[in-house]
Formats: sequence, C-alpha cells, structure tokens
Amino acid sequence: MALVRALNSAISGLRAHQLRTDVIGDNLANVNTTAFKTGRVQFQTLLSQTIAFGSAPSGFLGGIDPKQFGLGVAIGDTNKNFGQGSLIATGVASDMAIEGDGFFIQNDQGGGPVYTRDGSFSINPKNLLHNPSTGFIVQGFRADFTTFEIQAGGPLQDILIPIGDLRIARETDNAIFDGNLNGGGDIASAASVLDSDQFRSVDALGADTGVATLDTLLTDLGRRVNGITVDLALTANDVISMQAQKGNRTLPDSTFKISATPPAESEGIDDFGTTLEDLIDFMEDALGINTVGSATSSASDDLYSSPIVSASFEDGAGVGGDTLDTTAGTYTIGAANLAAIGGGGGFLDAGVEVGDYMRWTTGRSSGQIVRVAAVTATTITFDPNNTLDPAIPAPTSGDAAVVGDGDRWEIHKQSRVALGNDASGTAPFNNAYPDPARQRKFNNTALEGVLRIDGNVGTANAIRNLELAKSGGDRLTVFTTVGNAAGESVISNATVFDTLGQAHVVEITYELESKSSLDLQRGDRWRWFAEAVDSDGPDRVVGTGFIQFDTAGQYVSENPLASIKINLGGLTNNAGVLTVVGPPSGAVTPLSITPDHSKVTGYANRISEVALVDQDGFGQGTLTDFSTGTDGVVTGIFSNGQTKSLAQIALARFQNNNGLTAEGDNLFRVGANSGIAIVGTPGTFARGVVHGGFLEESNVDLARQFTDLIVAQRAFQANARTITTSNQMLQDLLNI
Repeated sequence: MALVRALNSAISGLRAHQLRTDVIGDNLANVNTTAFKTGRVQFQTLLSQTIAFGSAPSGFLGGIDPKQFGLGVAIGDTNKNFGQGSLIATGVASDMAIEGDGFFIQNDQGGGPVYTRDGSFSINPKNLLHNPSTGFIVQGFRADFTTFEIQAGGPLQDILIPIGDLRIARETDNAIFDGNLNGGGDIASAASVLDSDQFRSVDALGADTGVATLDTLLTDLGRRVNGITVDLALTANDVISMQAQKGNRTLPDSTFKISATPPAESEGIDDFGTTLEDLIDFMEDALGINTVGSATSSASDDLYSSPIVSASFEDGAGVGGDTLDTTAGTYTIGAANLAAIGGGGGFLDAGVEVGDYMRWTTGRSSGQIVRVAAVTATTITFDPNNTLDPAIPAPTSGDAAVVGDGDRWEIHKQSRVALGNDASGTAPFNNAYPDPARQRKFNNTALEGVLRIDGNVGTANAIRNLELAKSGGDRLTVFTTVGNAAGESVISNATVFDTLGQAHVVEITYELESKSSLDLQRGDRWRWFAEAVDSDGPDRVVGTGFIQFDTAGQYVSENPLASIKINLGGLTNNAGVLTVVGPPSGAVTPLSITPDHSKVTGYANRISEVALVDQDGFGQGTLTDFSTGTDGVVTGIFSNGQTKSLAQIALARFQNNNGLTAEGDNLFRVGANSGIAIVGTPGTFARGVVHGGFLEESNVDLARQFTDLIVAQRAFQANARTITTSNQMLQDLLNI
C-alpha cells in the first residue's frame, strides 16, 4: 500500500535524523576535549521504486521520463572534520600541539602503535614522555647523550627526558675570540728590565767567598748591600715566597722550598731546589716570562725582551751601507749605522751574543725573526734557511720587494731571568744556540752576580712590585727597574674547561709586534702570550702565537700549530713520552686549546680589546628543563646555561585520516582504508609542525552545531508528521 511506503520512509527519516542528533550531541559533549575533531553525518537515498520506465524521443514524441518513488533515507557516511583546531598556550613544557596534518605516535600496552592529536603529555618516574591517562609512551628519535646528535630515520624509540638525572661537561678544544687590536698604537719594543742586588757566596761563618754563580747553594747565599756582604741565612727546608704585579693584575703568590727532594703535596709548595739556578728557574716560571714557543711552534715564536740595538736598513753596498747576504746568512753593518751601535764599537760592544734575536719591525719584512748564531763587531751570522721556521723565510738581500731602504730592525735579548757573569768565561751560555734550553748567564762584568729579569715586551707584560722573601718575611733582595715596558698591548681573560668540567682561567696578553704598509697582505702583526695556573710546577706559560693583519686591518692568518696547553697533573703524553707532572686531577691532560682570532680586526682605535666570545667547552651542568621546537626537537636546558638536543618527536601522516579507526581516549588505529602510517619528522613530507607548551582545542563550532541541531529537530518533526498524516489517512480509509 502506498501509505505504508510513506510510513516506512518516515521511519527511515526518523532514524537518520536521530543518528544525526546523536552525532551533534557527541560534538557538543566534546567541545572541550583536547584535539577533538567534529563528527558529521552524510545522508543518501535508500531505494527508489520504479513505476514506469521512461522512453527515448521518437517520431513526434519528445521522450518520457521514468516514474520513480523514493523509499526513504539512509546514512551514507559518518566522518570527521580533521580541520585545524585553535592552539592554546598552557605554559607546560610537556604539552604539545600539532599545527597541520599528522598524529603523535604512542605505543600501547602490547607495544603496538596508536595515534593521537592529543598532546597533553607528562614525564613519568622513569623520565619517559607519556600520556598520563593511558600510560602510553610517546615515540620519536633519541639523541646520543654523548654527542647529542639525533639519528632521525632510524627505529622509533621511547622519548627519554631525564630531568635532574642527566649531567654534562665538555673540555674546550676550540676558543673563538672577537674584538679589535689598536693598529694605530706603537710597536711593543720594550719590556720591563729589573736588576737585583749582587748575590755573593758566603761560608759557614758568613764570610764573603766571591761572586755567586748558578751553582751556588741557596744555603750559602748572601747579597751585597752598600759594599757590605750580608748573609741571607737561608737553611734547608726554608720556604721562599714571591709576589709581583704584571700589567694591571696581581700574580698569584708562589712558593719555593729549599730542598733536594719534592715537598709533600699537602705542603702546597710550587717548586723546590737547592741552587741559585733552581731559584732562577722558579722565578721565570712564576713570573710567566715566555721564553720560547711550544714544541710545535716556529722559530718566530721564540720570545724576546727589550732591544739592545735598533737601526734602519741602509741600502747599498760598500762602506756607507748595510749588506744582507741570505746565502751565507750574514748581516754586515755599514758605516752609516756603525757609529750608533755600541758607541761605535759595533755589535760586540753593544752586548750582542749568540742566541739573541734580530727582528724586522717595519717594511715588507716586518714580523720576520732570525736568531744570532755567531757575532763579530760588524757582522751577525744567522740561519739563512730559518730551519726552525721554514714557512717564514728570512729577509732576502737584493730584493727591494722584501727588504727596502729604511726598514727598521732590532736586536733583542731573549726574555728570561739570568745571572750576570764575567765575560772572560769560556762559554757565554749554559746551552749554545740552537739548543732551545734556557740560557741562564749573560756576559756583563759590571753585573756579575746580579740577577737580571728581562720580561716580555708590551705594557700589559710590565713587571712591578716584585718581592722575594724567605720564611718570616725577610726580603732576600731589592729589585731595581732599569727598563720600562712600552708599546701597544692588552690583556684578556678566557675561562676554559677540562674533561671534568673544571674551569681554568687563561690570561692572554696581546702586543703589537711589527708594522708594514708596503704589502696588502702584510700590515700589523700581533703576538699573544698565554698564562695559566697548571700542575707543571709554578710555570704559568702555556702558549704563544701571532696574528697577521693586512693593511686594511683585516685578519689574514695566525700560527696554524699554535695552541694553549695546560697540564692538569698525572700522566702526560708529550710527543710520545709519558711523564708524571703534578698530582692527578682525574681529567685528560694536557688540556689543549686551539685559539681562533679570525673575527678580530686591527683597526686604529683608542684602546685595544679582545674577548672570548665562543668555545666548544663548558662546565658541569644538570638538565633542569626542556622545550620543544616546531621541528619536534626536544632541547634540554642545563644549569650551566648549555642547551642540547635530547630527542625528536615523530609524527605519522595518513593518506586518508577518515579511514582510521577511532577508539576511546582520543586514540586512532590504522584502518583498512586509511593507508599506511608515513612516519617521520615534523615539517617534512606534508606533516605538520609541533608547538611545545601548547594544546590543540576541539574544532567544534558551537554556532554551527546549534544550527544543525535545530535543522535535525525540524527534520525529525517533519518525518513524525508524515507518520501522523499517513496514519490519519489509513484511518480514514478504514472508516469508508
């Protein structure tokens, strides 16, 4: 019966719109559910009954349409609107939201993957990132906690964020400096020169037995004061302390024990010995006087004190001009300069000796250094090949492009602490050039027995207020300044770290070594001296090197092998030789640092200033917090200010999100029509990005849902009216 068809159609309509109301009710119920996606119902016709088939146009007829009656409505599909929900800031580091397509991946109780847009995570007692309502652990890619590198693309792992449990420390390998060195300053040509009282040898009764020598025992040492020899009354096991200022800083107090055997570690003594030479070694180390470069440095890293000869190259052969012969390795002074050297007596009268340095300070040869191998009144002989530094050739004669008329040169003493001795001695030095060992004597009859301190050049290396005292505070000698440091220089402090995260302060002094304006690549040349406290006795010297600027004040180069090496105690490997230096520190030793001055400029400025701006080392730090970037990388924040990558959140993307099977707890599983999970890092392969400290809100539109609810209600009422009307018609039919 036709009226029965109407009843059935109306019933299907009631059922369909009741289901739509259910879906709308579910949407409204989940309006505050994190990352909830709005559901919707799509209708389709159920069946159609054909009363008559149509016919195509023929002859004079235009065709007849088919006669069909619909038999109701059916649910065609129920799907979700996976459009983006609003992001709301929570301030909770473990909360995460996805902007764009994709799902977080979690492992369920069986270890299988489930997917969710809900990023309301927390950290469990095992430091794993998980969903606290289900216990399911978030998946991603872990970092190696040694290198902190993330190997994305490997197998998924539980995200581990060990707050309070992860600690880091790293030694400094590279140190980057920035700043400006005043290229308009004066060349640092002068150093502090200090002389002591004359030291004498005394017998057991305190009687003078002659001028002290390097071998004089400290217990037999006296000093000459106003023509009278005073016994210093030093005895075995006495402790000698030294205090001094250097530049604008006060050096650490250092101690020396008169003993033939090393003092106990508990005594805190820096050095020991029995002779005057042992004391000289201690003083040179504790004053940080840089006497020679490291074993890997070049001849031009040998360091020098104030000049004893300074002149300009007088070009031309013959009596009036200087002669430079690099084949023979000789420099002969001409008459034009001879009168100004040694009072006209030449190099010997000026005090030039084997082992001194000849340095070019201006011109294209500026910065080049050769060492005196032999000397006469008018001729200096040096190594023509500069074999200790083959990368920097010696000045070349006859080549105006290298050495020109008027180029300045100087002859310097080596920076050192040495004892004056009678020039009649058979050997002026303990060790002849080119042996790099320290030279402890210098020829000067007038200064026999006088301890002379030749510091490093530059005002920042100036030595002041030097005191040497024995136990009880009695002063051993008075030091008189006979030469003042001069020249552009500056000091900078750099804090570096060993493998245990222990901090070490390195004091780096920069001094303007030479100038040139004839070569675009050879402008100012600066030298740096590094000092630090290490376990190698009182020796503060830990490295030296140079920096070359061009004539525009731009960095050109620096020593490729120059480094700062701090001995930390214990077993040290020096060129394959294992030695024990100081008490073990537990850290890898030596701490070797490569400085990088490529950011430093050499412009003229009122002051020079250089600072450590970056390094790859840091002290011990504990993981205290974390944040998540848009790429899903979880960055740990440590108590020492360091930030390191801990992990990377993985996202899964599907070709058909509506093909997923929805489960409770905001979870989805792979469905038959979803396609496989395309897993990877956020922001790649059409996957969305992650926002840490945010959550995604439901994308339910209340206005739209209320409107749909009214429409569904009216539709339900209309279908109910169809049933009422059909029922009335049937009643009327029965009453006929």
